[in-house]
Amino acid sequence: RYFNEISIDSGKFCFGVESTLLALEAGAVDILIVWENLEIIRFKLKKHSNTENVYIHIRPDQESNKKYFVDPDTGIEMEIAERVLFLDWLSENYKDFGYFLFLRLNVT
Repeated sequence: RYFNEISIDSGKFCFGVESTLLALEAGAVDILIVWENLEIIRFKLKKHSNTENVYIHIRPDQESNKKYFVDPDTGIEMEIAERVLFLDWLSENYKDFGYFLFLRLNVT
């Protein structure tokens, strides 16, 4: 079905973390297909200037780069409130967004 939607250019598909999150927030996702070895980490960061939370999604090799954890408005490093694999977050929250989650296995 996914490849059919792409082949007819229906616009009923997306790929990438940010596009997927936008579609989830809009309630536009019925089926979510995710590779089982997706190595993206979701961080919930707390700003020191207010009670606002910021969410970032980065690869493990980017985790040591402090630029992702600095508040661009203040230049102060934000506090890590939560660190979870994005795949785990998707599997824990699929009911909240109302989609079916399919894991794409790395098997031929």
